[in-house]
Amino acid sequence: MRIKQGKFTNSSGSTIPAYGVFRVSDSSVGTDGVVNVVAKQPDGSSSLYYVNQSIAVDDGKEGSHFTEEDIFPVLYDETETTPVAGDLIGPQSGSFKASSSGDRWRVVYGDPDSLGHVLCRRHHGGASSGTKILRFQIVSADPSCLTALCTIEAQMFSGVAEGSTEGGTLLTVYDIAGCFFNEPNEELTGRMGFAAYMIRKNGKQPDLGGSVCDPYLDARWEVFSLCCNTTECNT
Repeated sequence: MRIKQGKFTNSSGSTIPAYGVFRVSDSSVGTDGVVNVVAKQPDGSSSLYYVNQSIAVDDGKEGSHFTEEDIFPVLYDETETTPVAGDLIGPQSGSFKASSSGDRWRVVYGDPDSLGHVLCRRHHGGASSGTKILRFQIVSADPSCLTALCTIEAQMFSGVAEGSTEGGTLLTVYDIAGCFFNEPNEELTGRMGFAAYMIRKNGKQPDLGGSVCDPYLDARWEVFSLCCNTTECNT
């Protein structure tokens, strides 16, 4: 039988507010058979995340979190538009408040009383909880570093794409394999393609362009398909 609440120890260095989102960094099983997890502040990593229950928990203290089969309140970022039923929200780096840039929980009831939290349940399945794919158009490319600044034309998930700027309309796309952005900038500009959000596993940094290129991010948008240019397609 699954338990309806879990235990955690706050090791974040800050107070975790009521209904605040936290990242799991470690876990252990007590003599009572209950799993106790170590809570840290969200950092943008693809970790396990839980939501604190109704009592704020100071650093070093123990608290209780909701389990994933529950419907539960989640504290949201009040600087964003209030989420409504059907929206997806999730953890954001450096905050205990959920954001529309995440997609871990599905909102089932909004916040009509302005209490700062919405009712959610775990989001299962669909592109939003797994592979993230978008269609882009190249604004300018840097073949020496195998990167391109792109506009986002369409996406298979809700919220703002990780790493994007200008209100979620611009981002840098990487060509780690070196198969797509290996033509002159003028041949790449304006072309459309598709990219997926990838997380590096082997810890190896591609050695392209030396100190001229910015370090590649551990999590980044990588191109996996690029349309040919108009001249090539028409010949």
